[in-house]
Amino acid sequence: MTETLATRPRRRGRRPPPSPAELVAADEATRTVVPRWHFEMLNDRERNDAFEAAISRVVQPGDLVLDIGTGAGLLALLSARYGAEGVVSCEGVGQVADAAERIAARNGFADRISIVRKWSTDVAVGAELPRQADVLVTEVIDCGLVGEGVVDTIRHAREHLLASDATIVPARATLYAQLVESRALERLNRVRRVAGFDFSDFNRLASVTYFPIRLAQTDYRPLAPPVEALRFDFERGELPEERTTVTCTAVADGMCHAVALWFRLELIPGIVLSNDPANIGSHWEQAVQCFAHPIPVRAGHPVELSLWQQGRHLLVQHLG
Repeated sequence: MTETLATRPRRRGRRPPPSPAELVAADEATRTVVPRWHFEMLNDRERNDAFEAAISRVVQPGDLVLDIGTGAGLLALLSARYGAEGVVSCEGVGQVADAAERIAARNGFADRISIVRKWSTDVAVGAELPRQADVLVTEVIDCGLVGEGVVDTIRHAREHLLASDATIVPARATLYAQLVESRALERLNRVRRVAGFDFSDFNRLASVTYFPIRLAQTDYRPLAPPVEALRFDFERGELPEERTTVTCTAVADGMCHAVALWFRLELIPGIVLSNDPANIGSHWEQAVQCFAHPIPVRAGHPVELSLWQQGRHLLVQHLG
């Protein structure tokens, strides 16, 4: 008897491969909670080397390390590599936490790395954390420093989860601001006329906060030197006021369309990461906030900016 599809016995346990529609639907669901930048971040060698150097200097045998926002688990693995007795890693996205747990096991550290499927603000000493942690490692940082919640994350950990003499990585950070002229940047967030039609009403939907852009790939002209806008000392708990005013002195005449922002992150003394515009190798881009209307500036004249920063939010306004 000739075997046909109808007569061929089915093999139990085997599922047909997913259809293209199923693959796309699954990918859309994953991308909603796991942005693709995770891969670029994990392949950022400068970032990885800096964190490894810092962790190798601060983690001591017997330490309990708290790792917040573990992602794929790199900082947890490094902490275990350099002698941590235990690492408690917080990850609120279930799919990411599952991957981190598998990665810890694959690399032989399942016995020392505990993946907690919670945000760190839901973790308690005596429950998920056996005692106050000796070291905090975290990298919940975006291109504008504060957008992933690093300020509130570290504040909460200092108050509730860390020993009084705990080491915090990163220890300090500074945010810089620079006035720039760029119609190219303005066109990313504003519109005037299109095909002879007035589209200015659409600007009511423009973003008022910063967005990521690679300045080196953009046509722009600096109108003033960078200024130190905000300074954070995470280890000492010294944070800027909610409202801060800074003065930029223009070095050229022009129309200021936006303010560019970037950070200098001191992991520990002597080990620094920065996403300044010259660092084109960093996976972090720069943050840019466009003004609602271009600001005329004149060389030698001051431009006052007000910065409002609260938790993961930052807004820059012109005091004119």
